[in-house]
Amino acid sequence: MFELHIGELAELYALGELDPSERAAVDAHIAGCMQCLRRVGEAEETLLALERGVLAQPTPELLDRRMRFGASPRRYAAYALAAAAGLVLGILTMLPGYLRPAGPPQAPLLAMINSHFNHAQFAAVGSTKAPGAKVIYARDRSWLYILADGSEHYAVYAINGTASTRLGDLQPGGSTSALYVARAPAANAVELRDGATVVERAALR
Repeated sequence: MFELHIGELAELYALGELDPSERAAVDAHIAGCMQCLRRVGEAEETLLALERGVLAQPTPELLDRRMRFGASPRRYAAYALAAAAGLVLGILTMLPGYLRPAGPPQAPLLAMINSHFNHAQFAAVGSTKAPGAKVIYARDRSWLYILADGSEHYAVYAINGTASTRLGDLQPGGSTSALYVARAPAANAVELRDGATVVERAALR
């Protein structure tokens, strides 16, 4: 499928924009190509930094202007992520303490740096107070990292069919709260609960 390297597919891979056959082809290629494996890892780290707010998200006006100049949403996303990679990595290199005061602890960062991961957005389950939240998780689902806006101590549950396992509570840190689970049980979804009430849920694909 590839002449030599995967090119912009690395960014699309990190964004989850590839169809199953494209994703399988990339997986097969990076299993034997360290250069492309490194590029995928950098794209995933960049995506994480963007989601943590290190870089401002493009405004609707900027996206509209780019679209009028002919870039498809999928291609523009790849270009934007690729362009951001150098800047994010530069920030993290020059300012190693930048994320530490309100950012994630070292364990989840090391897990993300040393493995490939997916991410899923939480969706409210009949609640008007559900915060913006995301779960970042290893592709083999061996670890989970849950991030939420605000300082609520929601309980986090792993859901596997009809079974549920309490993983712990979100721990506030600045304007966000988080929970890192180093050894996660088998799960196909994650829930945030307030007592017995399910506040929101994220499906793991």
